[in-house]
Amino acid sequence: MSGKVLSIATVYLIYLRFLNIRHPNYIRGMVRGVLGLDVSCSSTGWVLLSNTGRVLKCGAVPAARLSVMDAALKVSGEILGELADTPCSHWSIGIEDYLKHAGGPSWTTKSLFKLAEMNAMMRVLMFKALAAVPEPIPARTARAMFGLNAGERSRTGNKEIKEIVLRFAEPFVSPVYAWELKRTGRVKDHCYDIADAFVIARYKWATMEESIPLPEDSP
Repeated sequence: MSGKVLSIATVYLIYLRFLNIRHPNYIRGMVRGVLGLDVSCSSTGWVLLSNTGRVLKCGAVPAARLSVMDAALKVSGEILGELADTPCSHWSIGIEDYLKHAGGPSWTTKSLFKLAEMNAMMRVLMFKALAAVPEPIPARTARAMFGLNAGERSRTGNKEIKEIVLRFAEPFVSPVYAWELKRTGRVKDHCYDIADAFVIARYKWATMEESIPLPEDSP
């Protein structure tokens, strides 16, 4: 009898797994959360979307001057703590892919390797905690989907695209998070990390398979 029960349970688990593959947004009434991450060694931005694309929560976790291991544990721990009280019970994760080449004169080979290590550790930690494989998404790919570009490459191109992304994200993020300002009136640096994470989350949400109608999630 116990063998039969075990067999039924195994088949049921396989069935749930099958539903997960075919319908990644909705499983038996479960609310799927879409998590976007912009990982860096100084500050990691994160945004949680509902299965209808609405921003539920967001934030940024500072981790400057920590070892890669300590930074990854701190960042993942704080994000998971924030996710604990959400209605989401199933997850899709997009993570901004790490740079493969120097992003400017201040970048070194050491900093590139450190960023890649941090990114890899975050993928593993989030996979183990949420049972969802994070999808690496190049920043340019995500921005291109929404027509976000700084035009011709220039000396100020990186700063310009950051401002464009910030303005794009603001109306979506503002119901749950207001950009914080410095004394000079400029937006604080971590807000740009949140904006980048939003674009990654929005791209992940927009590209997920939608083979069945999606229910509205609870407010």
